[in-house]
Amino acid sequence: MAKDRRARLGEDVVVPTIRDRDSATVVESASPLFNARGIPIAHEVSKAARLERDHYERLRQAEATGKVVQDLPVNLIRFAPFVNRSDYYFSSERYRQFRDSIKASGKLDTPIKVRPVEEGSSSYQYEVVFGYTRLRIARDLGWEKIPATVEQVSDQELILAKFRENADREDLSVYDQARTARELLEAGFRGDRKQMMAAVNRSNQWISHQLTIASIPAEIMAAYPLLYQAGYDDLAELGRACKSDEHNQRLLAERDNIHTDNPAVLVRKLCRLLQEASETLASETAEVFRIKDPQGQLLAECKKLSKGGRTLRFTAEKGAFADYVMSQLEHLYAEYHNSK
Repeated sequence: MAKDRRARLGEDVVVPTIRDRDSATVVESASPLFNARGIPIAHEVSKAARLERDHYERLRQAEATGKVVQDLPVNLIRFAPFVNRSDYYFSSERYRQFRDSIKASGKLDTPIKVRPVEEGSSSYQYEVVFGYTRLRIARDLGWEKIPATVEQVSDQELILAKFRENADREDLSVYDQARTARELLEAGFRGDRKQMMAAVNRSNQWISHQLTIASIPAEIMAAYPLLYQAGYDDLAELGRACKSDEHNQRLLAERDNIHTDNPAVLVRKLCRLLQEASETLASETAEVFRIKDPQGQLLAECKKLSKGGRTLRFTAEKGAFADYVMSQLEHLYAEYHNSK
């Protein structure tokens, strides 16, 4: 009977089904159809549905752990706010060489890593976790898609991973490393130094030095790109010298007057300018006493500086009197000393 039924229906029998990707639900026809081996087709369909369901379950698990490489649209991926590269790098010869090598090969050897963006918070669907430079190159080259893995990553995990990645990089500047450390402290650990010290195995003094370097204003780094080649101690010294906006403006104003190819020499010149600016500012805010002669003409000005020092300046017309005072200073001091 089964053989006759198969003969009437033919060897290839199609069972109408409705299949759902997630649940793998199958709605079978009411007729008990059989295949060429005499096995009910409904059994084979159910087995296939189970295999398909298991496949998608494994796929979901792989996607959750970031093990599946997908081709994602470039225009759906945004840059993360935590960037360990400055604009200086993206205008460098190293970046151009990297971009040209990718352009020549037409592909990426290593996929980028992204994390999902909260639904409804942005027009983007993903945010780059690793591969900021590769994503930027893909945009520069006009690529429509880029290979990527998708993984759920918190802000703290993201910045901590970037920090650890930076520790092995030789081409990352001291300044960019310091900026990443500051981001890790502020955004990753909400300013908790003890937690950060334990997580990265660094001392509190090391964190303080990183913050000092990161405090150098970005506009000064942009005005003097050679600073990106400066060493740790030099940048720490410059960071300590950058005390106020008034001082920093002096560096920007003198940009065209400083010429050197040595990063250490540049730091020393900038620190000297900052010291002069500090002294000038102190002088401008000092208390001034004006001394006049019996005819009411200005004789000299005495400035009481904010740090406790004094300056005495004679007018040009009273040069002879100034010479006399200078010659009597030793005698005047002796009288002062004996009177105490």
